[in-house]
Amino acid sequence: MADDMELFLACGLDETKAKDTLKNPKLTAVMKAVLLEADLTSCSSTIGKMLYIVATKFPPNAIVHRPTVVKYIKEEKIKTDPMVLGALEHLKKLGAEALDVTAFEEASGVGQEVTAEQILAAVAGVMEKNNAQLLEQRYRVNVGLLLAEVRLQYPWGDLKLAKVAAPSSNLARSASVRFSRKAQLRSLPAPAGLHTLFRGSPPPRQLLAVLRGKLIAQICERAFLKLAKARYLSIRLRSTQAELDKRIEALLGPKTEADLAKPAKKKGPKEEKVKKPAAEAAAEAEAPPEKELKLPTPGSEGHRVAKSKPGVAEAESFSVNSKEKLEAHLKVTGGKVVTRFPPEPNGYPHIGHAKAMMFDFDVANKSASGGVTIMRFDDTNPAAEKQEYIDSILDNLHWLGYKPWKVTYSSDYFQELYDLALELIKRGKAYACQQTKPETKASRDALQAWNFEISKKGLDKKDVELPAECQSPYRNRSVEENLRIFKEMKMGMWPEGSVCLRMKGDLKSGNSSMWDLAAYRIIFAAHPHSKDKWCIYPTYDYTHCLVDSLENVTHSLCTLEFSTRQAPDGPYYWLLDALDMYKPITWEFARCNITYNVMSKRKLNKLVTLGFVNGWDDPRILTLEGMRRRGYTATAINRFSEDLGVTKNDNTQHLSKLEGCLRNELEETTTRAFAVLDPLAVYITNYPKEGLPVISDVPNHPQYPDRGVRALNLTKMIYIERSDFREADSKDYFGLAPGKTVRLLFGYNMTCEHVSKGASGKVLSLRCSLDLDSHKPAPGMKMPKGVLHWASEESFPAEVRVYNPLFTVPEPGRPDKAAVSASTAAGGNAGAGDNEDEEEESEVDYLTQLNPNSLELYPDARIEPLMKEFMDKPLSKSFQFQRLGYFTVDKDSTASKPVLNRIVALKESRDVKAIKQR
Repeated sequence: MADDMELFLACGLDETKAKDTLKNPKLTAVMKAVLLEADLTSCSSTIGKMLYIVATKFPPNAIVHRPTVVKYIKEEKIKTDPMVLGALEHLKKLGAEALDVTAFEEASGVGQEVTAEQILAAVAGVMEKNNAQLLEQRYRVNVGLLLAEVRLQYPWGDLKLAKVAAPSSNLARSASVRFSRKAQLRSLPAPAGLHTLFRGSPPPRQLLAVLRGKLIAQICERAFLKLAKARYLSIRLRSTQAELDKRIEALLGPKTEADLAKPAKKKGPKEEKVKKPAAEAAAEAEAPPEKELKLPTPGSEGHRVAKSKPGVAEAESFSVNSKEKLEAHLKVTGGKVVTRFPPEPNGYPHIGHAKAMMFDFDVANKSASGGVTIMRFDDTNPAAEKQEYIDSILDNLHWLGYKPWKVTYSSDYFQELYDLALELIKRGKAYACQQTKPETKASRDALQAWNFEISKKGLDKKDVELPAECQSPYRNRSVEENLRIFKEMKMGMWPEGSVCLRMKGDLKSGNSSMWDLAAYRIIFAAHPHSKDKWCIYPTYDYTHCLVDSLENVTHSLCTLEFSTRQAPDGPYYWLLDALDMYKPITWEFARCNITYNVMSKRKLNKLVTLGFVNGWDDPRILTLEGMRRRGYTATAINRFSEDLGVTKNDNTQHLSKLEGCLRNELEETTTRAFAVLDPLAVYITNYPKEGLPVISDVPNHPQYPDRGVRALNLTKMIYIERSDFREADSKDYFGLAPGKTVRLLFGYNMTCEHVSKGASGKVLSLRCSLDLDSHKPAPGMKMPKGVLHWASEESFPAEVRVYNPLFTVPEPGRPDKAAVSASTAAGGNAGAGDNEDEEEESEVDYLTQLNPNSLELYPDARIEPLMKEFMDKPLSKSFQFQRLGYFTVDKDSTASKPVLNRIVALKESRDVKAIKQR
C-alpha cells in the first residue's frame, strides 16, 4: 500500500486523490495498469491527471486501444484534459474496431496548439458579442453559455487558462508578476471613462484595492486591458470561468438587490389537452418501445454482401458471395432462415446463454420465410469439454422450451475441416509455425509497433517492406514442407505445443485479427464425442466460419467480442473467401451481464473448483442449473431475455431487473404460508384452558379467493422472528418490545410482559398476553401498527438458506479488464493456438470482492405444518413465506430433514423495514 501511495504521488496525483484511489482496490489496479502501459514510475502532475482520467473513464468496449491513448499522453501529443476526453469519446464509438490514426488524432485535437492569448482574445470577443444582452439581463445571463462559446472556438484549449488571480492577499502572493507600489503603480493612470463604465456609481472596492497597489485586476474595458497587457506581460492566467466572471463584474458593477431577487415565474396560457381517439391511444400504448431489429433476408442484397463496414470498399471486402455460391446455398435451404446456437461444452450454461438461445431461435422462428435453428456444440477443445456439460446444455435448452431442428457437433466435421486445411496449405494460405509463445509475443509486439509508426507517418503500408522481426521465420516455408509437417502433426509425430498450423493472413492489415491466427494445434486428450480418433484439433477461429458455411447457416449471430474477427476484412470471411465457400450473414450483439455476478466460464470455474461456491448448481451463481435449484422458472428467465432485447450497446443489467421478472410471476402463482427463520419462543400467559378456536379463514392467496383458505392453530407457545423483538423501543420501530403491543397476523393483539435471558444476556424467551377480544376487532378499536408473522408449536423444523448477492461490488473485476494485446488477439499462444477463452482475466482478483454473507443459514427455522407434504419433493412447489420472501424446496431436502431456499425477497414496505432496523 505504501509503495502504491509513493507511486501515485510521484505520478502527479495529490495526496487526497491518491488516498481516495487506494481505498478502491479496483481503481488502484487500473491506475497501476495504466502506469505500467505508460512505463512510468514518475511524471508531471499534468500527465498524471490525464492518465487518471484514462483509468477512470476509459470505455470498456474499446479497451484494446488504451495503450495508444497512454502513449499519446506520455509523448505529450495529447496535452490537456479536453483532448483526453475527446479521444475517449471517439474510441467509445469505435469500440474494438481497427484504429484510423488520422480520425483519432483529429478527434483528440493532436497538433492543435492553443495559447493563453488566444483564449483571452476569445473571452474578449464573446463579451463584446454579448454586451447588449449582459447590460439588459445583468447577472441573470447564463455564464455557462458564454463559456461554451469560448469552448466552441478552441475545443482543445485548456480553459483553466484564465485571468489574473483575484485581488486577495493569498493570490497576490502567488501571482507571477509583483508590482512595486512606489514606482510602477503610481505611474499607472486610471482607465478612462471608469466612472462612466459603472454608470456613475463608485468603482467596486476590489478595483479600488487594485489601484491602491495590492494587485492589478484585469477588467473588461478594452483600453485598460491593453494597457495592463502592454506594461505587464507575464501575468499568470488562472481560469476562463473566472475571467468571464471578472469581466462581467467589471462591466455591470456589484450585484444589486434586484439582481439577487428571485425572478418571477412567467405563467403562460395553459395548453388545452386534446383527448385522443381511443383507437389512436391504444395504438400508441401497444407501440414497441424500440425499433424492431431488421436483419437481411435470405437471397437479398444484404445476403450477397454478407457484411459491410464503413471504410471497407466492396473490392477490399472478403464478405461478398458470388452469384453461383448464393444460388447453391438457397437451393439447399429453400430460402428459409437457418440459425445456430453454438456453445462450447466447457462449462454449464448460464443466463447469457439463455439470452443467446432466444435470439437465435427467434430470428429463425419469427422470419417471414420460416426458419430453423441448429443446436451445434462447438467441441474443438477436448481438454476443457465434458459430456456432463453437453447433457446440461441439452437439458436446459429443452427446459426453456426450445426445439432445435437438429443437434450437431463441430467434431462431426473434423474430417472435412482437415481436408480444407490441406487445401488451404496447397493454396499457400497456411503454414506450420514452430515459434514459442515468447517468440510469438515478441513478433506481435514488433508488428504492432511497426503498424503504429507507419500509420503515424501517413505512409501506405503496401509500399513499405515488413521487417523480419514482425513475422514468423516459418511463414515462407514451402507448400510441400507445410503439408509434410501438418500430416505428421495428425499422426502424433510432434510433441504437444511444439508446432501449430497458422492461417497466412495479412500482417499489414489494420485489423489485428488478420495477423496469422492459429488454425490447428496438437492436444493429446480424448474427445467426449470423437473419442481418441484425433490428436490435432481446429481452433474456434478456423472452425466457426467453416462449419457455418458447411451447415448453410444464413445468419451467424455472435457476441461483440467477435466483431473484429467477423468484420468484412477479418479472418471469418477471409478464410471462406480463400477456400471459395459460401459466406453467411454475421451480426454481433452485446453480451448479457448482470450486476453482482460474473459470467465468464473461466471465472465461474474458479469459483467452483476453489470451493467458493458449492458446485455448478449453487443458487448464488447464474448458471441455469443454479437458477433452477434456487427456484427460477423457465418463463421468468425467458421474460427477462425478452425484455432485454438485442443491442450492440453495453448490456449490463441490474440484478433487481432479473429478480423483478421472477417476483412478478411468483406473486401471482405462489401459495402463502408462515415460516420463522430465527425463532424466539413466546409463551402466552393468558392462554385459555380449553384452547383457542382454530383460525380457519386464512387465505392461500389474498388476491384470489377461489384458491381457498387454510387453517392455523395458535398454540400456547408460538415462535416469532428474533429480529421482530428488541428491548429498547423507539418511535420508528413497530416490532415487539417490553410493554408494547403488536398484532399477530390473522390472530390477536399481543403484549410483551416479561423477558427471560440467559447468563450471557441473550434473550431466551418472552412471556406475552393476548387480547382475546381482538381476533375480530370491533369497529373503532385501535389497532397496533406492528403486524408480525408467527409459527405455532405444531410447526416443523427445517434448514433455510437465504441467498444474497455473491459479490460486494456491482461489476466485479470489470473495470480492471486488461487491454487485449495484439498478440493474443492474433493467436499469440503459439504452441496451443489461439486463446479461445471468452475474455482476458481481470487485473484485480475478483475473488477478493466476494460477499462473505452471500449465504445465510438458518438451521432451526420453523415451518407451517401444512407444508410438510412437499419437503421430499424438490422444486415441486414454491411458496411465499409471508413477510420473508419466496421459497422453494432444495434438492438436499428429505422428509426427515427439510431444506428450503429463498428464491427472492419481497418488496418491503417501510413498516417491514422499520421492524428489521436495529
